Amino acid sequence: MLSIEETKLIDWLKSIGISTMYIYKIKEIFNEEGIKFCRKTMNCFTTEDIKKYVEQMKITEEKQFLTDLLEDCPGVDVSAAVSELMNR
Repeated sequence: MLSIEETKLIDWLKSIGISTMYIYKIKEIFNEEGIKFCRKTMNCFTTEDIKKYVEQMKITEEKQFLTDLLEDCPGVDVSAAVSELMNR
């Protein structure tokens, strides 16, 4: 069950365009680091910082997906192919 503070932060993150999937990934990171997941903690980041971080998470996931997919293809230079695909 979420606390009121967590619910407020989730609502705020949704209001700035962060998807539920990434909200819970951020929450998981905070929990792993022992950081309280609340609006007060998030105040030390700008909205732009949060959006950039989420965008970086998306890019990292895309690279990992492509890497996993291409590793199964014999004769493919995985790093070159991933770089080429990510630059499109």
